[in-house]
Amino acid sequence: MFSIAVGLPWLLFRSVLRAFFFCAAVVPAWSQQAVSPVSSSISSISATLGGTISSDGGSAILERGVVFSQSVTNADPSIGGPGTTGHIAASAGTGMFTVSVSGLVPGTGYSFKAYATNAKGTGYSSLGSWISGRAFSRQRYRHTATLLASGKVLITGGYNDEGFTPITTSALYDPVANNWSAAASLNTGRLTHTATLLADGRILIAGGNTEIVSNPLASAEIYSPPGPVISTGEGQSATKTGTFSDAEGNATVTIQASSGAITQNNPAGIWSWTATGEDGPATSNVIVTALDTPGGVSRASFTFSVTNRPPTAGVTGPAVAVAGVPVGFSFTAADPAPLDQAAGFAWSVNYGDGTTVETTAAGTASPLVRSHTFSSAGTFTVMASATDKNSGKGTSTGNIISVFSGLQGWRLFHFGSINNGGNAAGLVDADGDGLVNLIEFAFGLNPNSGASAQLPAAQRIGSNLVLTFPEPPGVAGSVIYRAESSTDLSSGNWFPVADTGTGGIHTFRVPMAGRPKVFIRLVVTEP
Repeated sequence: MFSIAVGLPWLLFRSVLRAFFFCAAVVPAWSQQAVSPVSSSISSISATLGGTISSDGGSAILERGVVFSQSVTNADPSIGGPGTTGHIAASAGTGMFTVSVSGLVPGTGYSFKAYATNAKGTGYSSLGSWISGRAFSRQRYRHTATLLASGKVLITGGYNDEGFTPITTSALYDPVANNWSAAASLNTGRLTHTATLLADGRILIAGGNTEIVSNPLASAEIYSPPGPVISTGEGQSATKTGTFSDAEGNATVTIQASSGAITQNNPAGIWSWTATGEDGPATSNVIVTALDTPGGVSRASFTFSVTNRPPTAGVTGPAVAVAGVPVGFSFTAADPAPLDQAAGFAWSVNYGDGTTVETTAAGTASPLVRSHTFSSAGTFTVMASATDKNSGKGTSTGNIISVFSGLQGWRLFHFGSINNGGNAAGLVDADGDGLVNLIEFAFGLNPNSGASAQLPAAQRIGSNLVLTFPEPPGVAGSVIYRAESSTDLSSGNWFPVADTGTGGIHTFRVPMAGRPKVFIRLVVTEP
């Protein structure tokens, strides 16, 4: 008999990936190690396999070669076995030999053995295996390949022979899964550029050319690698945990994070990361680094995403008001992001009475204080919305306000009821000062205090007897002022006097020329 051995592969990169497997001589047994060749840019569609025959076992070697098969079909190939392909070496004899195989399926696991045959029979090496590399998305050269903190490889740019146009697409290789996936495309196609891994795990892609003949670029762009995404809102906390282990003991490991706070539980081998969302929308790449005492380094990364949260808007104002009388409101906004709060808001205020919605420019601080006059009685809902600098919009709940006519509001204030009855009735003299409530209201008097009985008095101005007075706030529309004049006070000798006042001032003038006596009286009625 004879002995044969198969050993470690070597890799040869050309337009396709080739792998060569061999081993040092071991007599009389076979030994073999399998290598799964990987490439960041070229598919594995062929391999160079082989072995070393250290002894012919006392009988000349008649044939030597390899047998291989897809592992899912036959994980223990032999000559004539199911799914097995055999390749005979060009020469017989002892020593090292190689055989080139092709037509492999990219991304496929294979099993193989080396064999040798003499007059006494056929001997096989131990079983070896490898996985062919996954097919790349497209041919390219003068590109970059950057090893990321996650262990994946990012391919950017370059060009191919299809019009010599720079490539904008990117690809990501995962050596664990042995597959490719599309990555975010470049904004500008470029070749012979640089791709530098930054401390936070992102990649700075800079310079390069847009043509084979030098046409240098001054632009640069940042690539953020994909990975787990931890999301939270402004002002809210986020957490993530992971594991770590060290052959020399977890106590030798120090866990660090590029942002946020991180703790480690050595007995459990667990790290815990926390952070609070600040101003959103925003994303950042967080690198978790494990350092051990001898100087070993391992990293993991994830994306921390902060979403914008709208402000909470509110409105404070009275529950009742009087038509025609200004009333104040305070509008507030509380944003979970301090930066948004400091930047102010764009406000929209709706008083609910059909008047034009009031708006402000962006950047208006909280609180927003405003005064509004309701022109008519009714029940209205006052609302406001505040929009922050990132377009987050919060709308307040409604402030319901009951607006009464001037007379109703006056009754409510002085008598606790809006109804025209009891002491609040218009023709009742509640304080016994000789003035009924309607007169007290018409001139802004206190119906519960006789000391307030001060009415406007007529004056002679030139040749006229003039009665003039201002209309108190809140009275408009609730009463009608009329004046009448007479020369003898008889019941049938009273004549209307025109109101010539303007702007809330009532003025009545009675000519006195040729009249020995002139009288004027004021009549107040409800509409």
